[in-house]
Amino acid sequence: MDLGERAGFHNSLRVQTSESDFINWVEVAVSDDAHQWRIVNARAPISRFRRENLEGKQTVRYSENNARYLRVRIQESAHTFEVTSIDVFSFPAITTETPCGKGAPLTAMLLPDSSGTSTQTQWTVDVGSATIPIARFNFETTQPEFYRRCACSIAPI
Repeated sequence: MDLGERAGFHNSLRVQTSESDFINWVEVAVSDDAHQWRIVNARAPISRFRRENLEGKQTVRYSENNARYLRVRIQESAHTFEVTSIDVFSFPAITTETPCGKGAPLTAMLLPDSSGTSTQTQWTVDVGSATIPIARFNFETTQPEFYRRCACSIAPI
């Protein structure tokens, strides 16, 4: 894609597609002259599973730049992956600050609850007090290229 002679800074793109059930890897590269390319995100997932009522994620983030040209490679070997359009934009950087200040992390290394159904994995965390404000969750896994839909709920005990 040619973003124009005076492209503004950008760090995100959203793939618009009519495909309904997929998970694919995307590579994003940029160039100032459309000849020499630099990869700004080597492998990012996009997905949608409408049969399961999961809209998934079609947004890919990459390192901020103002390159004129953008190349997107979607790895799909089974058939031609139809792209109807691609939106390119700048998304604000994620900060660790919460509205109440920096806060302090609470770390919990857990095994999944055995009470969950076979189609979901569930964890329960007791932070020890109903008055500790939780501003965000950070999930880390030892499995490389882990990608799952997450739903979080906070219930006072």
